[in-house]
Amino acid sequence: MELVGPVIEVAKCICNPVALYVGYVKNLKKNFIKLNEKASELYNMRDDVKLAITTNRAGMIPTAQCESWLKEVEDIEKKMDEMEENYKEAKSKCVKGLCPNVFSCMKFGKHVVVMIEDINDLMGTFAFDKGVLANAPMKAVEIVPAPRVRADSSTDRTVQKILDCIRDEHTQKIGIWGMGGVGKTTAMKILNNVPEISEMFAVVIWVTVSKDWTTRKVQNEIAQRLNITLPEDMSNDAVSRRLFEKLKNIRYLLLLDDVWDKVDLEDVGVPAPSLENGCKVLLTSRSRGICNKMETDLEIRVEVLSEEEAWELFHKKVGDVIDLSMIQPLARGIVEECGGLPLAIIVVGGALRKETDIHVWQNALNELSMAATSHIEDMEIVVFKRLKFSYDRLKDDNMRSCFVYGALYPEDYMIDVAELIEYWRAEGYIEGARNLKEARSKGRTILKDLVDVSLLERCYKEDQEKECVKMHDVIRDLALRITSHDGGEGQKFLARSGKGLEEPPEEQEEWECANGISLMHNKLAWLPEWVDCPALTTLFLQGNYELRTIPDLFLEGMPTLRVLDLSGTSIEQLPPSLCSLTSLRGLYLNDCRHLGSLPPEIGSLKSLEVLYLDKHSRIRNLPVEIGELGRLQHLRVSFYHNINDDMNHEVQRMIPYGGVSRLTRLQDLRIEVDNEDRRWDEIVEVVTEEIGALKELSCLDFCFASVEHLKRFIHISRPWNNGLLKSFCFIVSHPRGDFLSYISYELSQQKLPQLDQYMIFENGYTIPDVIVEVLKHAEGFILLKNKSFEKLEQLGVENLTRLKFFLIAMCDSVRTLIGGGCKLPNLEELRISMLSNILDIWDCNSSLMPPLLGNLRVLILEGCSKLKYVFPRGVLPHVPNLEVVDVSSCDKIQQIIEEEIKNSPLSKLKTLKLDGLYNLDCICEGVISWPSMELVSILACSKLKRLPFHNDNAPSLKTIQCHEAWWDSLEWEDDAIRNRYQSFFTPQKR
Repeated sequence: MELVGPVIEVAKCICNPVALYVGYVKNLKKNFIKLNEKASELYNMRDDVKLAITTNRAGMIPTAQCESWLKEVEDIEKKMDEMEENYKEAKSKCVKGLCPNVFSCMKFGKHVVVMIEDINDLMGTFAFDKGVLANAPMKAVEIVPAPRVRADSSTDRTVQKILDCIRDEHTQKIGIWGMGGVGKTTAMKILNNVPEISEMFAVVIWVTVSKDWTTRKVQNEIAQRLNITLPEDMSNDAVSRRLFEKLKNIRYLLLLDDVWDKVDLEDVGVPAPSLENGCKVLLTSRSRGICNKMETDLEIRVEVLSEEEAWELFHKKVGDVIDLSMIQPLARGIVEECGGLPLAIIVVGGALRKETDIHVWQNALNELSMAATSHIEDMEIVVFKRLKFSYDRLKDDNMRSCFVYGALYPEDYMIDVAELIEYWRAEGYIEGARNLKEARSKGRTILKDLVDVSLLERCYKEDQEKECVKMHDVIRDLALRITSHDGGEGQKFLARSGKGLEEPPEEQEEWECANGISLMHNKLAWLPEWVDCPALTTLFLQGNYELRTIPDLFLEGMPTLRVLDLSGTSIEQLPPSLCSLTSLRGLYLNDCRHLGSLPPEIGSLKSLEVLYLDKHSRIRNLPVEIGELGRLQHLRVSFYHNINDDMNHEVQRMIPYGGVSRLTRLQDLRIEVDNEDRRWDEIVEVVTEEIGALKELSCLDFCFASVEHLKRFIHISRPWNNGLLKSFCFIVSHPRGDFLSYISYELSQQKLPQLDQYMIFENGYTIPDVIVEVLKHAEGFILLKNKSFEKLEQLGVENLTRLKFFLIAMCDSVRTLIGGGCKLPNLEELRISMLSNILDIWDCNSSLMPPLLGNLRVLILEGCSKLKYVFPRGVLPHVPNLEVVDVSSCDKIQQIIEEEIKNSPLSKLKTLKLDGLYNLDCICEGVISWPSMELVSILACSKLKRLPFHNDNAPSLKTIQCHEAWWDSLEWEDDAIRNRYQSFFTPQKR
């Protein structure tokens, strides 16, 4: 009996593992199903991470922890593919539950259980300590738009002089000076883009100083360039120390443009340039005295244009009309009067463009000749008189008012075109427009005329993809002189924008006579209790983030006010004196993050046509009085950021009953909601009915909580059915409550082409008929996480003819996106993101006549893990106009162009970006021409050893961005070719 206990224990030791292994076989099917479910959860988490990466690509890269986690998920996915095959094989060998190779099944069953544990562990590390994204390494040079100049022109000579000074190791500070409009900034821009500069310095920092500079403004621009985030409450001294620590071991070139006074670099935090550190400072100023104050080692004066260059520029601006025998002598006289100043030549030339009336030319010469004061040393006075000629030539007072309105903005400010036209319309400068569309059209015509005569210049906010204009600082000075208190004519402005003011101006007389007051983008924390402004029509206070209170009577003395912008302030409520603004047409409250509600007095604004409460506003609900705004034409409201706030407040309807239907003149309506705000579920059906009843609606941004709501709107809306709803963005989410609703919102606001009709459909199980119906009228379509979508043909080829932009993400049923018969004649941009099962983008039938995508210009492809080729055989003839190809995180791509070709199939391609293509070993076979290629960026493509460039087959190439170690490892046919392309190389830090 003494042996029984030990025997039993031995038996347990033997039986327990046996039972465990028997369980592996017995529960194999159940465990494998569980494994697939866990893998699916993991892939969803992976997809969310990748989407977060791809939607925030500007200036950001994945953290090392995030990349490691994604690599582990990739390994799991590969193992899952193998296990799927092994499981099918095991099932095929088992008959009625009996497996001939029990030991093999046991081993496989154990592997399944271990994989489940591995996936659970990997999911447990999903919350990255250092987040998903980190700041991308800074580029040595940020290329800026700059004109091309011919060799040996005055600008080219200036740039060469500056380069010679930079090359001289004993010259640390260089001053570039000359009168306003002579071309100092142009020379700096061209210098910034010279490839040699990126080779000489680790980082080039451009700071526009301007007249209203502050130490903190300069510090902020440098910090932004260095990817440093500065807390708002950090002192200037603390910022200075932080910048110094960052820059002390970096060889920098600091470009200070438009300096009006001494900038103390030590106070800013910039280490002094020296022979030892190799750093340089280059500044531009209108005054040589400022250069001396900045202790420059050498000063270079930017000379005016030669007679030949001046004539050439004038000819280019005016056109061939100056070759007419009766006009040419007058034209030469006018060029002489402009004194070789580029800005004056451009502005005066713009005013006379294609003018054939000889009397106009004679009058122009007479006016400019009378203004001539050659004995005056201050050429600025002469310049203003030349430029005012163009102002006087504007066709009417309305256009002149539109021009000077730009002076209300800060110096060097990029003015949003749509916003500016809105203000013009509210001010009454755009006459005769019956509706929103006509007003915008007329506004753009005025804008074009002002740009054509060079009183405004076009620019572009790349980070927001917004069309903008701005005023040259000399032109702005002209506008401010015209509108000054003693300007002698027209409107009067009190413009103190962007000057860092902490207190409002005290000059009561300036307040009293002003038609326009701009105190925007300052640090005002308070306003006067009351001011008398009987003639005031525009008041700009936006961007004063420290302003929390508006005194109760502040608005009472502004009976003629038409435009009031309080956006970006910290006001918590609007004052009772709001009710006195009976002439107000435009009220802008965007980004007022502390403003939770509107007061009942809003109903007193009987003239109000525009009310904006979007872009990060925290309005909880609209008051009942909103329905009293009978003339309201534009309403934009965001309920997007106040879900948590409602926990502390009585729950109220976001929009009161009848609040929309009573606004019978509404033309433009945007309502943004948070998908987690369940108050929207309670009212969306009613609001849909009210919107459907609006008869003048031409622009609508709206989130339909279900397909049924969209269907109801389409059925009852007269503007939709009559084709009057020209602009729309419909977000349809079914079912609601998914993470992607937020992504949809972000996508609808940023980084999308400027199109008038968008449809966003997410989380659908099918493609309902009403979605297809809307798609017939859409220029942009975003399809996210659809369960059944397989290829574009499902939508009906005839319904895609208007489509210019298509983005598809996380639709796992897609294998081939575009079939051979799917002709998309207007598609310009195609973005494909995280289609985990896609094998081919297109299946172009060679029997069909190309091109199928003849207008496609941009192809962005990311996170498609099973794709092997971007352009398989037979595709290239169908995409002849591609300009941008951007491919990232597609692990299995081996080759960009599959077939060997000897002609130039991508003759218009300008930009090629490849990132994270770990199996890519070839871009294309054979030697082809790349006549338009300007930029190539290749990162994390370790197997790629050769670039497709030989001798002269890429004549337009300017930049090759890549890591230095990869560049050094590249293989070339010979050293001559390598040396040829070496000058284009721009190193990217890891």
